Amino acid sequence: ASIGTLAAGEVASLTIVVRPSGADSLTNVAFVGRSTPEPFVANNSMTTIVEATPLVLGLVDTFVVEGQSGTTNAVFRVRLSAISTQTVSVVYRTGGSLSDSTPGIDYQATNGLLVFAPGVTEHFISVPVYGDLLNESDEFFTLTLTNATHAAIEVDAATAYIFNDDPLPMISVADIAVPEGRTGFTPATF
Repeated sequence: ASIGTLAAGEVASLTIVVRPSGADSLTNVAFVGRSTPEPFVANNSMTTIVEATPLVLGLVDTFVVEGQSGTTNAVFRVRLSAISTQTVSVVYRTGGSLSDSTPGIDYQATNGLLVFAPGVTEHFISVPVYGDLLNESDEFFTLTLTNATHAAIEVDAATAYIFNDDPLPMISVADIAVPEGRTGFTPATF
């Protein structure tokens, strides 16, 4: 690149943008020259060494209280380890063999494509959890990440814990009074 002709004492600045294709040390060397003899050649170059950090995606576990009716969202946080100059995408879906809850009954099955625009490092995925009045054990389901572009997947699955908030069923028996009678049996119904 040419910066043109500079007047005596004038200063020019150059910015070099490098887009690494992987993680490693990047050595950038820039040289400048002029059309006339240079008395100070030593100050005509600049070298910088930069460490390129690999981009990785990860998920964080979450929990939600089930509720008595309607839906409550289980919210998963998906993070990108560093700012990227490229668009990063990843496919997500709920379910899998690590779930003990039932899609359509306990939660709404969800899948899609999550896109991180350049500069974005965090997104959230909301999965509706259905409330009910059934006393049951706490449940869980998983969200998995696959098929990432421009980043590796460091943590490919996270768990949503659904805490049951329904009380234990109760049984009660009330006293009754029955006349005794003189022969046979008299039924007492509670």
